[in-house]
Amino acid sequence: MTRQIKVRAYLPWWFRTYVRAVYAFAYMAGLEVDQDVIRAQAKQVTRYREIDSSDQQ
Repeated sequence: MTRQIKVRAYLPWWFRTYVRAVYAFAYMAGLEVDQDVIRAQAKQVTRYREIDSSDQQ
């Protein structure tokens, strides 16, 4: 029987903080955030964590 590995995608804490800072700065400076750039950066830093079947509820 083959072993199945289940993974869950997540963004690191520092990236979420970076995105909040970008939006805060853009708001204060009256600028707009380029959503395509943020999505591309998120795609690059996405990590995957293996999850146990016992962790799921």
